[in-house]
Amino acid sequence: MEGFEFQFSQGDLDRTKPMVPGWYPAKVSKIEKKPAKDGSMNANVHFAFTGSDATGRTRFKSFNEKDNAKVFAIPFFKACNNGKDLAPGQSYNIFATEGKELEVYVKNREYEGRIIDEITDFRPLS
Repeated sequence: MEGFEFQFSQGDLDRTKPMVPGWYPAKVSKIEKKPAKDGSMNANVHFAFTGSDATGRTRFKSFNEKDNAKVFAIPFFKACNNGKDLAPGQSYNIFATEGKELEVYVKNREYEGRIIDEITDFRPLS
């Protein structure tokens, strides 16, 4: 009989455990552009947590390009801009944020009967 085995890293195992809500230092580790269900585009921004008990864990936050949703990316871009206000009419490239270090706020919420982590806010790394 052919084997079908799984091997899990510590990161894999940690993904199943909710984080304690709070601020965490993190680095933008990867950005993926993916279509949303409505045909618009999402940018999935992946964060690798650093310098805390969450070191090695990863989470992501999706930002949508639509006019009524893009405002949710403002705190992210502001944190990546060292807390400086953004300029009206200026373009901000989400891919240029890869490698940036900042702090993210993680909270827990229920999703389909289980507790998951949700990134809800951003600030410059202090």
